[in-house]
Amino acid sequence: MKFKISFFYSALLISSILVLTNCSSRMNMKRLLPAERPEIIPGKPALHYAWITGHLKYSKSGYQWVSGNYYQIPQGKKSWVEGRYVMRLGRYKYINSYWQ
Repeated sequence: MKFKISFFYSALLISSILVLTNCSSRMNMKRLLPAERPEIIPGKPALHYAWITGHLKYSKSGYQWVSGNYYQIPQGKKSWVEGRYVMRLGRYKYINSYWQ
């Protein structure tokens, strides 16, 4: 009986440590990604233009902010899909933006 109880608590302790370690490493990685900057969006220059919001771009010197701008909507396209950072295997990976 003592063996069953000690095994249960050992398994519980180990699983708790694994969960907490995994959560804290994810939180630390998320803190490394800077916050997006607020932008003031000026008036639209023409009917067939769309505002593309600013985004973070990674370079060897760290994350750099690329300001938003208006871009002409390509013929046959209707909307812009924003790029985004996703966590994969403990690292951030940037998924590129595109027109669809």
